[in-house]
Amino acid sequence: MIPIKLLPDNKELLAFICDAPRLDTDDYLERMVSQGSEDATTLLAIENATEIAKRYIQKHYVDILKAIRSESVKKERFIFRCKNIDNLSPTDMDVEYIHLEANLEEGGGGHAIFIKVDNVKKIIHIYDSMGEDAYINDFEKTIRSVYPGYRIRDKSLGFQPTHFKHMLDKTKDFVWSKHTFYLF
Repeated sequence: MIPIKLLPDNKELLAFICDAPRLDTDDYLERMVSQGSEDATTLLAIENATEIAKRYIQKHYVDILKAIRSESVKKERFIFRCKNIDNLSPTDMDVEYIHLEANLEEGGGGHAIFIKVDNVKKIIHIYDSMGEDAYINDFEKTIRSVYPGYRIRDKSLGFQPTHFKHMLDKTKDFVWSKHTFYLF
């Protein structure tokens, strides 16, 4: 796999993921790529592919959620939402499926998790690709204040490979903070 920045004709893809054409020496992963690390090159290519997939999904988010809703056999009242920790609020729905994001840096970096809030049973399930307990620093205070008294269960699996290799993931997350999609 080849990262987008190393492709000869990359202008359109770089524009799609809103990235600069040159490797950023301030970014650990890109600096390792420029020094010839094969692992870093593969990881950057995976990061690029993930960013492309994420932006495509975000572009077609409402249609995807409508399709999921139409195929659902559950009859509970539920909602799919995209929120930022700054604008998270509870609803009166039975279950909330939330893509929750925290902006961590001025430059657009962030951390996102998926949570399932069961308002009937007062349980929150957390799914975080960064690994088990990774959500605590960025999200726990906000989640506990918005959903007081709810039990939290971390359903994340292990560690993210980039943490294990001590690499930094500088993915430029697209913020959905102003959008809430209600599907009934």
